[in-house]
Parts: sequence; structure tokens; C-alpha cells
Amino acid sequence: MLTISGEPAANRLQIPAAFQASTGGLIELQGAGTEIAIAEGTGIASLYAVLGSDASLEIGPGCSLPSLIVHCAPGAKVKIGARCRAVGLITLHAHEPELITIGDDCLISDNLWATVSDMHSIIDIETGRRINPARPIHVGNHVWLGRNVTLLKGADIGAGSIIGTGAVVTGTIAGNALAAGSPAVVRREGVTWRHDLIPVTPAGV
Repeated sequence: MLTISGEPAANRLQIPAAFQASTGGLIELQGAGTEIAIAEGTGIASLYAVLGSDASLEIGPGCSLPSLIVHCAPGAKVKIGARCRAVGLITLHAHEPELITIGDDCLISDNLWATVSDMHSIIDIETGRRINPARPIHVGNHVWLGRNVTLLKGADIGAGSIIGTGAVVTGTIAGNALAAGSPAVVRREGVTWRHDLIPVTPAGV
């Protein structure tokens, strides 16, 4: 059963009773004004979420996620769209008030790790100013993320794209592209993917 700690009455929680009964883990509310909305028909075997004041966690309908870890600093937002599927752990860090968005119908292999922040400050010695601000992360609809993909701050992946195993995404990947490597670069354009395996047709046929 999912445990909720903190002060639920000071926050806005839309969590189906069936979801709470079937999900293991903990939601830790560290303030007030937080919004959590989990749609009917979504299943998460294990959920651990820590949310500060005025943070937001939204998960759409029809998702199947074995294990999800979410950290939202005060004012941060995490949104996972409808019909997303995963085969392993997803870790989403919004340690500063930024947004992580994963679109509809995404396929996520084992061990996705995403962060909007470096989690520590990098300082310009001459000015004393911090020079590494947080940036949002966006994954479009129908994106396939391979095993051990890392999404760093500013990652922006267009709809229909494929990100190869072990890739580290640091910037923009256009839609309908295949990207791989560290940092990830586009290896092929004009592609998409399907959940099912179809017969391979030889070139020129």
C-alpha cells in the first residue's frame, strides 16, 4: 500500500483508491499547496516521491511503470502523459523549480535518469555569480528511450524520436530522429518506431 506522509489536507491530492491500495512506496509531502493527480487506469508497482510546497506531479491514464522515483523542489513540476510504458526504474529529479515533461505513448527502457539541475552551484570566481541555472526537460509524444538514457537540463526531444542505449541528451533532438552517444547526436532523420516487430523489407523492394 502507498503511504502518504506530511499534511495531505494542506495539499490537493487526486489519487485513486485502487492505485493507493496496489502501489508500494511513499509520497512525502514537505509543505503545502502541492498538487498530485494520478489518473485512473495507471499502475506503478513502486513509487517514491518527495515534493516541496507548490510542487506538482501529474501522471496520465493508462501508464504502466514498474518503479518511479520523483523529487520536486518547491515550485517544481513533473508531468507524465498517457499510455507511457517502462520496463525498469525511472528517476526524475527537479531539484529546482523547473518542469520535466514526458509526453503520451512513450516507451522507456530500464534506468532512465533525468535532472533539471546540476544539484550544486558553479561559481564565476571574478563575479561571485552562479553560472549554471536549472533548465526544463521535455520529451515529446511517442518517444522511445533506450536503456540507461540520461536526460540533463535543457534536454528537448521531439515527437516520434528514438534515443539509443546509454545516450546522454544535453540539448535539442528534433522529432522523428534517431540519436545516440554521449553527448547524444542525431544519427538518422525521417524515422519513427512501432511497438510491434514487422517484417524487414529489403531495400529497393
